[in-house]
Amino acid sequence: MWKNRVLWICLMLSAAALYIFGNSAATFAVLMAAIFAPVLSIASAFLFLRGVEVSLELTRRCAAGDSVEAKLALSGGRLTPSVDCTLAVENVYTGERIERELTAGHDGAVIKLTPSHCGLVRVSIAAARLRDPLGLVRLRAKASAERELSVEPRRFETRITLADDVDTTAESDEYSMTNPGSDPSETFGVREYQSGDPIKRIHWKLSQKSQNLMLRELGLPIVRRALILLETTFPEGEDPRPEPLHAAAEVFFSTSTALCEQETAHVAAWRRGETLVCREIATVEDAAAAAAEWLSERPRSGGRSIAELYAETFERCGYAHVAVISPCAPRGVERLYGGNRVTALCPYGGAGFEGVHLRVFDEKNYAADLREWEL
Repeated sequence: MWKNRVLWICLMLSAAALYIFGNSAATFAVLMAAIFAPVLSIASAFLFLRGVEVSLELTRRCAAGDSVEAKLALSGGRLTPSVDCTLAVENVYTGERIERELTAGHDGAVIKLTPSHCGLVRVSIAAARLRDPLGLVRLRAKASAERELSVEPRRFETRITLADDVDTTAESDEYSMTNPGSDPSETFGVREYQSGDPIKRIHWKLSQKSQNLMLRELGLPIVRRALILLETTFPEGEDPRPEPLHAAAEVFFSTSTALCEQETAHVAAWRRGETLVCREIATVEDAAAAAAEWLSERPRSGGRSIAELYAETFERCGYAHVAVISPCAPRGVERLYGGNRVTALCPYGGAGFEGVHLRVFDEKNYAADLREWEL
């Protein structure tokens, strides 16, 4: 823009010199045009371009490493403006933030974004300024609200073996709402007696009332075998880094989906501020829905680890198999141990914990490092 202003000043000085030395009607007309053309250009910007609004279009989801197009569109103006925009792109999960500059004309503009790390990406127009036709001034334009792009973690194939030598005191006080079992302390339902049913389960009082033999179906306890926790809190003084956060996210997601395909229902947990979020995961769709939640949580430096938060939220960990997936050296995982199997997965080594199995993976080659492992 400053180049246009310098050019205008040079043209005015040239027109003035031409008029002084030529002193004719033609040179006077050139001088007036040099003076009033910028005035008219700026006036038109104020009169006709103030109604222009800049909107942003963006797809809602993609996978890490894929390219997507962000489209800027102009509407509401009477003239064809040129708009200088600053696009702010922030990944909530990794903490990354960049700004991209671009110029949009009457056909709008398209810019390609290639997020290399998973997470909830918020794209907004940080600034939008309209140029007058001669490019001498800029006016602030209205910009629509920010858009969100869910950059999903890529899943890699991993085979998880559940350890057999686990001593746990886990108990269940929840029962299935869809399937009967064999727990006499809970009634699933009552139905008519059929040939081959155990006689000892006949409900005699109800049978007497209904004048038909009625059978009492027993409850089926829901036993939770596995718990996986995602760490997003770094030790005090250590800044969150995108690469290990991305690696931990893909390990967490791949672990959850692998357990689903092995028909191992589990609980996935992560932190939301100072609270613990736990989700029941039984299918791959459940894992994907949970990912949409934890990808929108910000990392932090300092404070309680996910294992410490879990230990403080619940009196004891009653799960037979526990995995803590961390982007940094794990902390407090020994508090989850009580005869069960506790595994800490992280991209860095660290001090050992009593009763805790430490599995170290490379933050770039984690798919190969964790092709097979024991939980």
